Amino acid sequence: MSTLINRNIVVAGHRTSMRLEPEMWDALTEICAREKCSVKEICTLIDSSRGSSSLTSAVRVFVLAYFRFAAANSNQKQLLGTVEGVSAPAMINTIVNRVFSQTA
Repeated sequence: MSTLINRNIVVAGHRTSMRLEPEMWDALTEICAREKCSVKEICTLIDSSRGSSSLTSAVRVFVLAYFRFAAANSNQKQLLGTVEGVSAPAMINTIVNRVFSQTA
């Protein structure tokens, strides 16, 4: 069983904290490295689309959706930022909107 790790992050210009499993923090960091974005940028996009769920829960859903997409497109190293010249943040925003519009 994983112990939750609490980290302070800035979301939409406001400092907040989030408690995630170490594996989730690792996965979020890996996504940031792949997509050349910061945790702050990704969490801000997730926060703007998450609806009534908690930020922590929304981040977990996003991480799952991202790696499901990765599994389906395993021949690409940088997954979301490779679509026809669209920037990584724009593509992350697209997947966030798709994921959270389905759960709303």
